[in-house]
Amino acid sequence: MYRFLFLFFLVFLFSCERKKKLKDFPEITINKFHDILFSIDSSNVSNKISELHVQDSFFLDFYVNEVLYTDKNLLDTAKSERVQDFLIQYSQNKFRREVYDSICKVFGDFDSMQKDIDKLFANYRSLLPKSNLQVGKITTCYTNFMFDIGETSFQNNKIDLLVSLESFLGSESKFYSPVGFPQYRKFHMSKHYLLPSLMVYWFERNFIEKNLNNRPTVLDMIIYEGKKLYFLDLMFPDLEMHTKFLFKKNELDYIQKYEFDLWHELKEKELLYEQYSNKYKNFFNLENQDDLMKSPTKFGSFIGYKIVESYMNNNEVDLYTMLNSQQSSSDFLMDSKYQPSNKEESSFFNLESITTSKLILIISLIILLLLGLYYRFKKNKI
Repeated sequence: MYRFLFLFFLVFLFSCERKKKLKDFPEITINKFHDILFSIDSSNVSNKISELHVQDSFFLDFYVNEVLYTDKNLLDTAKSERVQDFLIQYSQNKFRREVYDSICKVFGDFDSMQKDIDKLFANYRSLLPKSNLQVGKITTCYTNFMFDIGETSFQNNKIDLLVSLESFLGSESKFYSPVGFPQYRKFHMSKHYLLPSLMVYWFERNFIEKNLNNRPTVLDMIIYEGKKLYFLDLMFPDLEMHTKFLFKKNELDYIQKYEFDLWHELKEKELLYEQYSNKYKNFFNLENQDDLMKSPTKFGSFIGYKIVESYMNNNEVDLYTMLNSQQSSSDFLMDSKYQPSNKEESSFFNLESITTSKLILIISLIILLLLGLYYRFKKNKI
């Protein structure tokens, strides 16, 4: 009893200490550009542009020139009547206002999401204290379906990011037409995939150059994608695996079940050291099905995750060093000691996996056992 109470106290103490550490990090500045943009009308346009300048003058220039594609010479946006007229027309457009209304319905005032973002990047800094890169500002905006997550500025090791909220309205949103948004893409265009998508962008922005050369092999991509998923796993300890990895649940279940077979097929077909090309993109990208392996897409990413997980379990190395390691993929694989188990064999007596042939074999064994016991009993009786 006392041992149990002592363990409970240690767990409680560790939890409190971790929460304290996360609170030590400053809040992320989040500018709600989309709210100001769609409040613009002819009566307030000058004041609203001034408000946007005060909020972030660099982002306003970026938005006008990179998102709205207006005249490149119109940088003095606060004084330009042409930009004022354009912003009024842009923000009062009927279709865009419908999209904005949907954004408000899904995200509300964005306060709860802001708290989640603060926790997320506090967790990042806690897990990777050696990292010099930080988030500067995050600006929520509307980009006419051009972006989902993007970078607007990089200064003094601080990266400013944009989050285009119309890209996360829900897979059934009426604004995602089948022509412009195929089904495989729409499924993670939902609010609960925003934060994982944000961290995927952050990972790719900060680690891709250190892990991939100009001519990567399939194995290089497997290891790189595995590092990405391992990073996401630590960043979102409370999320279900398929959500934080941006998988469809049924496809992740399939990949987990047939991990052994998929890995051995990659080796038997001698694909690991093939130069990566579009032929192999579905090993890592979300499509309907991979034609080469006849399996759900992104299976290569999950196998990479298992390799990295095995590597971290079998080597004394911290997360920052592993993510930045330029060790060759073949050496990384060897050091990982990755050996997927054959779940078909190990789960032979698992009721969920019993097939007709297995059932017949089990019944036959039971009958033979009963017959053996019967004849032994009869012999002893004689």
